[in-house]
This record gives sequence, structure tokens and C-alpha cells, in this order.
Amino acid sequence: MKGKYEWDYFRHLELSYAFDQYDKANFMPDGTRTHDHDYSNRQHVVHALYSHSFGKNGLILGADFMHDYLTTYQFIDNSSHSQNNIDAFAQFDWNITPQLNIVGSARYDYFSASAKKALTARLAVVYKFPWMTFRANYASGFRAPTLKEMYMHFDMGNMGYMIIGNPDLEPEKSHNFNIAIERQNRIRNGSVLDGVYNFTLMGYCNIFDKRITTIDHTYEDMQSALYWNEDGVNVWGVDVSIGHFFDCGMTIKVNYSWMHETGNVLFSQFSQPRSHSLTWRLGYGHRFSRHYALDAALSGRSQGKPQSGRKDVDQGYTIWKLMLQHHVWRGVNINTAIDNLFNYKPKSYYYCSPLTKGTSFSIGLSVDLDKIF
Repeated sequence: MKGKYEWDYFRHLELSYAFDQYDKANFMPDGTRTHDHDYSNRQHVVHALYSHSFGKNGLILGADFMHDYLTTYQFIDNSSHSQNNIDAFAQFDWNITPQLNIVGSARYDYFSASAKKALTARLAVVYKFPWMTFRANYASGFRAPTLKEMYMHFDMGNMGYMIIGNPDLEPEKSHNFNIAIERQNRIRNGSVLDGVYNFTLMGYCNIFDKRITTIDHTYEDMQSALYWNEDGVNVWGVDVSIGHFFDCGMTIKVNYSWMHETGNVLFSQFSQPRSHSLTWRLGYGHRFSRHYALDAALSGRSQGKPQSGRKDVDQGYTIWKLMLQHHVWRGVNINTAIDNLFNYKPKSYYYCSPLTKGTSFSIGLSVDLDKIF
């Protein structure tokens, strides 16, 4: 349910309520309910949002309340747990000049199950120079542990591998900084380079405190994963993006990322941070006649070696993909693709391995009925 009230063009109030219930139950072939794997998750959510415009500037005030109830076979003895989540926030968007914009916000969160609360804030600045746009941003973050992260006690598919919750988990906190410069312009020289180009350079630093993850654990001689807080996780990185859209129909886009992480690099079961990552896309589109046009794209990605130095996970690799779309008649398109063009196969498959067993081919037909008739 949602209601909205407008005093005038500048002032709005929005109120909403949502209820969600998701249940699972097991039954025997004769229709008897077993009650051994029942699952029920119920959530009540109330949301309020007030906005007020002051010319080109804007103020937003809001609050949320959520009651979360969960009973599941993934808890010991099919027990149930619940918690109330409460938050309130405010944000002011200040357009000082046509070139300078500042956005500041603050938020308060409280989670009853872990009895944790936090005040977080964000400050973003944008300044538009004649030849580029400068952006700077700071944001603090907070995430309380979920009910499953605190109370789960579950044998994954009865395979003898346990996932165990930790009621002593502390909430995640973070400080995130980034600075970026952007430039977009058009070339009009009457040459093959005519078109629109863009360039973005961004550097960032994310500092995590008590990041929630899983660590290897043993439970009754069974291998298991235990939810745990991890300290000392910092992430630095630089992202570069370059694109050019030629008037002749060609497009070129290249993205490069450098990233360095301290903390959960060596012992992570699921991710392996890589220092270098590169993606690219070369495209071309042209109509050769009234009945035939072609859109072609050659794209790929290249991943560096894992920072951990582990040899039992996938090492650095490069994968290419070729896609051709043939517009053969009005509304009729033939789509062809070759994925993993050079038949790369991982030497070892792990959580972070690419999902491929070699080159794959596909062909499809699409018809736009509105264009035919």
C-alpha cells in the first residue's frame, strides 16, 4: 500500500506499507506434512519519505521500520528468530552554482537482534570545469549481521559440509573514498576520427572494519564454514575507461582496473582478488542495402593472476567473444555468437573460475512483428 500527499509543487510526503511472506513445507506422497523442513519468512515494512525543494536545491527526510521473522530448518531444532530494523536519514542537495554541486547526507540504523546501532554519513562534491568534470566522494558504511549469518546451522545438501552462524558477530563498518575526473567531447575535423569520445579516471580506497565473511572450521569432524568478522581489510584501486563512438559506425571501449586488497586474500574460499583486469569491446554497424544491415561486436576480458599466489585456483586468463547480428529483412534478425573464441579451458575449476569448458557456438532468430506488419 502506498499513499502520497502533495502540499504544492515543492513539498511531497510519501507513506507506504509492505507485507511479504514466503513459506516452504515438505509433504510425503500420501499428503502427510513432515514438519522436518518447514521454512517461513515474514516481513512487515513501513516507509516514510518527505521531500522539499528550495529552488534548485532539495531536502529529503526519510525513515523505515522492518520487522523480520524467520523460522527455518537451517536453524537448530527448526527454531525461530526475529528482529526489528529501524533507520532514519536526511539528505540535502545543494546546487551552489551551475558548476558546483554538493550533496550531504546522514543516516541512523538500529538492529534489535544484535542490539547494534550506527550513524553513517556521505559527502559528495562535483565541479564542472570547461574541459572536464571533477568528482570527490566520501561515504561511511554499516551492515548488521543477518539472522542467517548469526543463527544458521545447516548441512549443505546433507553432503557433510556445515554452514554455521555466529551470534557474536559484530556489524560491518567501512569508510569509502573515491576521486574521479571525466571528460566527454566531440571531434569535428572532417576526418575518420570524427565522433564522440569519453574518458574517466577514478581512484578509490575502501577501509573495512569487522567485515563479515566465512572461515574454514571443523564441526564434529565435518568440514564447515563459520561466519566470522575479519579485521584489516583495505582495498585500493584505480579504474580507467576510454571510449570512442565514431560517426562512421565504429565503436571502441576499453576498461582497465588495478586493485590491491589486504586481508582476506589467501584464505577466501569464494573469491581471489586479482591486481589487473582488462575488458574491451570493438563494434561496427552498417546498413549495406535496404534489406541487409550488420551489427558486429568483438569483446573480451583479461584477468591477472590471483594476489594470493594460490596454484589450486584459476590463474590469469583471456577470453574473447564475437557476436554478429544480421538484419536480413524488416523485423527479421539472425543472431550468431562465438563465445570463448580461442578455446580457453581452465586448468583447475574453482569458485572463481570462468564458467566455460571451451568454445561454444550459438545461432538464433528474432522477429519484430510490429516491423513486419
